[in-house]
Amino acid sequence: MLITPSADSLCVSIQKLAQGEFEYLAGRIFAILADRNRPAYDWLMSKVVAATLEHSGCEKTIAEVKRLLQAGDTAGATKLVNEVEDWMARLKAQALQGNGVEADC
Repeated sequence: MLITPSADSLCVSIQKLAQGEFEYLAGRIFAILADRNRPAYDWLMSKVVAATLEHSGCEKTIAEVKRLLQAGDTAGATKLVNEVEDWMARLKAQALQGNGVEADC
């Protein structure tokens, strides 16, 4: 009889196996998913990006930029756009920095 573990128990087992190299293991899992099921990988990454944008307040900032532009406050709108650009640059730099995971993926 084939026993199928629950997702939670599988995650616990993966964490125990990784012991300090969980980031590497997660990177490998994402690479395998991207290779074997690109639509599932794209869906998952879309969820990550959407959650990141929501938690960062980016949508609220864009709404505020629109409001400032409508009010004629281009200096205030420009300041907020610069803040968003700085955040995006930090995010991109962090992604490019990596932690050695991408080298083996």
